[in-house]
Amino acid sequence: MAGGNGADRPLLHLSRYPIWAGGLQGAVIWFWHAPKFYNLALANPGWHFVEHAGFALGAAIFWWSVLARHSAAALPALLITFMHTGMLGALLTFAQTPLYGDMLDLQDQQLAGLIMWVPGGLPYLLAGGWCGLRWFRKHAQA
Repeated sequence: MAGGNGADRPLLHLSRYPIWAGGLQGAVIWFWHAPKFYNLALANPGWHFVEHAGFALGAAIFWWSVLARHSAAALPALLITFMHTGMLGALLTFAQTPLYGDMLDLQDQQLAGLIMWVPGGLPYLLAGGWCGLRWFRKHAQA
């Protein structure tokens, strides 16, 4: 970037590697879903902002990496991300005790997990189909 201080270069470089970008996004997702850090973000508006900024940055790097690639490397990144976010959603859905608060929050936690797990997985499936089709068309023309 012209005129920039170069602090963004490692993240831009990371976006060239879908698996590593997925690892970064996964680390952010799991970190902020750990009960200690989730509750910290709920209790403090500043940390809540940091949490969501991390989610947005991790997602932007991941999706840029995946959707900008015309290689098969995007497919395993999507699959791995689909699997671990689905696992987190299932963990929240089937938990018998609340991870983040009192018993009144259990149903909210289970609903959030179900939303994360089922509709939240659809973008990964759609992107996987789209990336697979692009990769197939690229290699069918060769």
